[in-house]
Amino acid sequence: MNANASAFELLSPDGHPIFLASLPNKHGGPVHHEFVSNTEELQRFIESYDHPGRALYWTVARIALPPGDLVGVPGSQRCKDNILDTRVLWAETDFKDHPDIPPDEIIRRVREESKPTPSAVVLSGHGIHVYWILQQREDASPGEGQRRIEEALKLACQHVGGDPHVTEVARLMRLPGSHNTRVPGERLPVKMELINGCHAYTLDELQDAWLAASPILPAPAGSAPKVDNGPQSEEWAGPIEIDATLETMRFRGQPNIHETQLGISCKMISSGEPVAKVVATILAATKKAVAEDPRCKNWDWAKEEHDILGMCFSWINKAAKNGEDFSHTLPDDLYEKWRAVAERGERPIIFFNRFGCAVRGTTSKKTQDSGDDASETTTKQDGGESSEEQETPPPKDAPNASKARKGAALSVREWIERGLPEPAFCLGSWLTTTTRALIYAPTGIGKSLLAVAIAFAISEGNLFLHWAARSKLRVLYIDGEMAQRLLKRRIMEEAERSNSEPAGLYAVNTGDIDNFKPLDDPRGRAAIEDEIKAIGGVDLIIFDNIMALLGGDMKDEESWRKTLDWQKSLTHRHIGQIWIHHTGHDESRSYGTKTREWQMDTVIALEPFERPETDVSFILTFKKARERTPETRSDFRDVRIALINNRWEFDIVPEDGRQKPSPMGEQFRKALVNVLAADDAVYYRGHKAARLEAWRKECVTLGLMDPSSRPDSARSLLSKYRRADPVPSGRLPRGPDMAALRLKCSHDDYDS
Repeated sequence: MNANASAFELLSPDGHPIFLASLPNKHGGPVHHEFVSNTEELQRFIESYDHPGRALYWTVARIALPPGDLVGVPGSQRCKDNILDTRVLWAETDFKDHPDIPPDEIIRRVREESKPTPSAVVLSGHGIHVYWILQQREDASPGEGQRRIEEALKLACQHVGGDPHVTEVARLMRLPGSHNTRVPGERLPVKMELINGCHAYTLDELQDAWLAASPILPAPAGSAPKVDNGPQSEEWAGPIEIDATLETMRFRGQPNIHETQLGISCKMISSGEPVAKVVATILAATKKAVAEDPRCKNWDWAKEEHDILGMCFSWINKAAKNGEDFSHTLPDDLYEKWRAVAERGERPIIFFNRFGCAVRGTTSKKTQDSGDDASETTTKQDGGESSEEQETPPPKDAPNASKARKGAALSVREWIERGLPEPAFCLGSWLTTTTRALIYAPTGIGKSLLAVAIAFAISEGNLFLHWAARSKLRVLYIDGEMAQRLLKRRIMEEAERSNSEPAGLYAVNTGDIDNFKPLDDPRGRAAIEDEIKAIGGVDLIIFDNIMALLGGDMKDEESWRKTLDWQKSLTHRHIGQIWIHHTGHDESRSYGTKTREWQMDTVIALEPFERPETDVSFILTFKKARERTPETRSDFRDVRIALINNRWEFDIVPEDGRQKPSPMGEQFRKALVNVLAADDAVYYRGHKAARLEAWRKECVTLGLMDPSSRPDSARSLLSKYRRADPVPSGRLPRGPDMAALRLKCSHDDYDS
């Protein structure tokens, strides 16, 4: 989503119809409900009903479409039983609920201090609505999915000091583009504002962030928030009869399941009961409570167990923040990690990552940006890199280390049980703080422009192209090729394009480093280490580019080999790397030795793709992708990218799509068709094919090649246009001296 998106696109990121309502400001007037499916219908609705005495609303979650006509849907359509899913989480902060805080200060806190940063906010006239866009639709239908979404809404509400009545999935919110006329004589615009490129998050990311963050505003006076506020929370201050309370909890009604689980977990942990016992007790009682309810027959009990464990961890973390230590209730392995962090003088935090449970350390420090307010910052790991999203490395005497032998090799069971710190994802699923990536392309295609844009997105925590936004990380961009004034211009241009000036992005031109030596020289690597130390640690380094930053012959692997140990040390310290490189005459491969790619996790090629309205356009293709999984393969699709009207645009290349060849490529294709139709054609592995020599002769006949050209030059040129094949090469047989083609010519299919 971008800043030029229509109002409908902002409200419905994936185009699903939106449920709208026009209600009177006072009871007794006519009520109108309607679904709209595009920008024109939305605007027509606003024009028809946005007038004094009425209020326009929308339902954030998706409601099941009724049969037949979508206009004038009965009010009963908007109810929790008809909710399907949601692509957005929300909260609402009313100015009247915080009479001691000026509205401007409330707006500032929501915009600048909310964690994570909101995707958008809506100024409703007498309050502010906060929205966090999800990377994908999440189930919000009755049952476990709806309960999970409403739990997240309660966390969001607590974080922004919001109205607890807005934490139900079928809630109406004021419609952006309309006006608030609740107070007679007022006509206040309801305005939506995107923040920092419109972030998108996973549901787990949001919940984890809200559990760890402190509220930016106090709870509204007189409210009774459902989420606990720490060990001093009054919600469960009174005595709780654990068995009796568990026995009476209900899926619908009071005491409800979530409130009971929350209170009992806090009570049992505070009493010193082991976490494992707490989870088992509450899980068994929950199963009993819903056993006879047919709505709960598909309950995800593995997920339920995970959520109860998360409640326990949340309470232990909040207790530690308030000076109480319940770490003795943790399992032995987590207790040891907790104590190791505490012994370093840091406050431990236990959390989930995709590999299970982990512990990291935090410290509290004053920052200039936050005035006198203390903000929590995760500590640096060895090497000085930022570890905001990383766990503290396991102690050297971790229990899963082999005690029977001294070798480094581990058994299968030891590998399965091994505790390893999870890297922080930098952008989408293809780049982490342990990734070594190579991006290569012909000269002048826009490598540096793309690299600078990636640096901005990662350091600001913004989405870029089709890659999801991640947490803000610290990035060092090293330019070894451009003059300082050109690097400055690149930075200024991208700052304007992205509308950001990320505080976590640092760029250095090697011309600004006294007597800089190439990176294959120890003095060159030491200079970069000095920059990392001066910054205070980084999460990612972009090297632009190999030919400018290394010495020696690029065809030889010697200069690259000298940097390998240093690259591995950066990886060990969770510092990701992107190395920019050129192609040679053969634009199908990176220039020089292929050994550079052997130890890379990701290799990306940028191939020319002409668009008449711009000089910067190319196709990005992943040639190697170790991070790719069946679940994340969409992040590794080929994508056409162009810089048009000072804005990055892209579209995904269909997997079975055919790339239109260039005019010159079409001429070479015609030459190949001629050979396939002539007597020179041969059969190779059951397919009609042409030998490269026969193709070369035909190209000479058509004036496409110089008859005196060297054989290796001709072979490179033919190789280039053999790659212009519109069908993925994996579908076609190719021999070392064969040309492969699949196209339709007149009524014949040539398949070779």
